[in-house]
Amino acid sequence: MRRIEWGRYGGDDVEAVVAMMVNREHPNSVRVTPSRGDGGVDILDADAGPNGGDVVYQVKRYARPLSKKQQGEIEASLARLLGTEKDERWTALNVTEWRLVTPWDPTPEAWTWLQGLGVKHQVPVIWDGLTVIDRWCAAYPEVVDYYIHGGRERIEGAYRQMLALTSLSPREMEGVDVRALAERVNESLKGPLTEDPHYRYEFRFGTGPLPPPAPVPWLVMSAIEGNEHGWFAVDVFARCAASAEARPITSTGTLSAPRGTPAEDALRRFVEYGDPPDVPFSFTGDLDAPGGLATTLTDATVEVFPLASADLGENVELRLEVLDPEGGVVATVDADRVDRGSGTKGLSSTLREVNNVFTLNMTATLSAGPATADPETPTPTAHMTMRLKMNPLTGAAVAAVAAATRFLAEVHEPNQLRLSLRHVPAVRGGVQPLTGATPHSNFVRIAKAVEALNTIQQHTLQVIRVPDLTTYRNQFHSWERAAQLLTGEPLTTRYPEDQCLIVELAQAGEAAPDGLTGGSIRFVTPLNVVVGPDTLRLGEVRIELDDPTVHSRRLLPDGTLQMKVTTPDRAMRSVHHLPEPSGD
Repeated sequence: MRRIEWGRYGGDDVEAVVAMMVNREHPNSVRVTPSRGDGGVDILDADAGPNGGDVVYQVKRYARPLSKKQQGEIEASLARLLGTEKDERWTALNVTEWRLVTPWDPTPEAWTWLQGLGVKHQVPVIWDGLTVIDRWCAAYPEVVDYYIHGGRERIEGAYRQMLALTSLSPREMEGVDVRALAERVNESLKGPLTEDPHYRYEFRFGTGPLPPPAPVPWLVMSAIEGNEHGWFAVDVFARCAASAEARPITSTGTLSAPRGTPAEDALRRFVEYGDPPDVPFSFTGDLDAPGGLATTLTDATVEVFPLASADLGENVELRLEVLDPEGGVVATVDADRVDRGSGTKGLSSTLREVNNVFTLNMTATLSAGPATADPETPTPTAHMTMRLKMNPLTGAAVAAVAAATRFLAEVHEPNQLRLSLRHVPAVRGGVQPLTGATPHSNFVRIAKAVEALNTIQQHTLQVIRVPDLTTYRNQFHSWERAAQLLTGEPLTTRYPEDQCLIVELAQAGEAAPDGLTGGSIRFVTPLNVVVGPDTLRLGEVRIELDDPTVHSRRLLPDGTLQMKVTTPDRAMRSVHHLPEPSGD
C-alpha cells in the first residue's frame, strides 16, 4: 500500500482516520466528544494500561516537525489532564500511560522534549509516529479507503446490491433454493461490502418462524425479513466500541401508546423519569442504519431494555427493611440497583431483590422548594413514589424467597420503608413513610402460603420449590395446617353438622364397643402433604377424639375395624406425634 501524503489533508480528516485506526487496534477504547474542549483526552482505553490503569491517546494532525506553538498545544493538553489545574472531568482517571499520535516520527530532540513532559507530570509517555500509523494503514486499509479515498460511496452501493438480492417478493421466493440464495449473497460480499471500517455483517437464512437476534458480543442491530417461504437476517456487529459513535445507528420519529392503557402509563414514566418500561410502544419514523438498512417504519413495535453497561452509580448493593410504627424491623431483604434514569420531571431508580422475587421502582419528582437564606436559590425538594412488581416464583426454592414474600406483605401504612447500604449499619439508612399504601391482598395470600411451605421445609430433606400458585391455590389451606402441626401447635378441626367421622383402625387392640360415650379415642396416621404434584411424607400425626360417641362398629374382611363416631362440638384434635423421617 502506497504511503499517504498526510500533509495534503485537513486536520479533521487526519484526526478522524487516525483515531479510527487507534480504535480498531484497541477495540474497547472510546473517543471523547468534547463539550468544552477535550481536557487532554481524545481517546480513552480504560483499564488497559500497566497494573490496570487507564491509557489516554492525544491525536494530532501534525505531519511535519513541531513548531513552538504546536509544542505548546501538546503541553497544554497534558497539563489539562495531569497538571496542577487539571480538568475536573478527569479527576477519577488513573492514567498510567499517555500516548501522542501524529503522522510524523519524532527527532531525538522532539522525543527528549516529550519525555521531559512525562517526567514533569509523572506519567510514562509514548510517541506513536508515522511508522506506527503506516503499520495501522496496512492492517486497516478499509479505514483509509473510507475516510480518504471515497470508499464510503462504493460501500453504500454494495449494500444496495446485496439487499436487492434478498428483497424478493413471496412469488419470487417460490422455488428459490435457500442455499443458492446464500451463495449469491456471499458472492456479493467479496467486493466493497467487506470494507466497512465500522461494522461487519453476517447473514442467516432459514425457514419457519422468524428467529430472534443472535445473543453474541458486539451485535448492535439485526434486520430480519421473511414470509411463508423463508427468512433472511442481516446481523450487524460493531468492529470496535467507537463504531457506533463514528457511524451511529439512529431513529427519528414518534412514540405512542393508546390512552388509558398500561402502555400509556409506561410511556409517560419513561419520558418523565427515565423509568424502564415493561410493555412495548408504537413507533412511526425513520431508521438511519449502515449497510443499506435504513428504512421508514410505520406503527412498529419498540421495546426498551436497560443498558447492560449503564452507569448504576456507587454502592449498588442495598438493604431494604420494613419498620413498624415504633421503629421495629418486621421484614428485611437485600436488593441490587439494576437501573437508574432521568427524564423531564425527575429521576428513577430500579432495585431488584437478590433472588429476583420482586422489583421496586422509585421515582422522584424534583421541584423547587421554599426559599433558603438566599431568596434567589430555592431548595430543591423531591416527591417520592414507589411501585412494586412481584416476579414469577414458580420453581424457586421456598427457603430462598420466603423473606422477600414476607417483605411484600408488610409494605403498607402505618409501616415505613428504610433503605440502607448493605454492608453498613442499617440505622444509617433513609426512612420513607408508606403513606397511602394498603396491604396488597395477593401479596399477603402468597406470603402466607410460602411461609407455610418454608416451615414444612425445615422438616424434610427434599428441597421444596414453589409450585404454580395459581394452579395449586386449593392446596394453600393444607400447607398452613401442616405447618401449624410441625411447629408443635395442636390443630383443632371441625366436621360439618349432621355428619360423623368414620374411623378405620388397622390394629384396633381393645377397640371401643358400640355405644361408648366419654373417654377418648387416639390413633396415629401418616402426615402427608401434597405440594403441587408432589407428596411430602412428614412423619405422623396423633388424632384425638375426646368424649366420643361410637354409633356403630364393624370388622371389615381385611381385619380393619371401622367405627362411626361423633364428638362434642364436632371437634377433632391433631398433634404432631412422631419425628419426621431423617432420610429420603
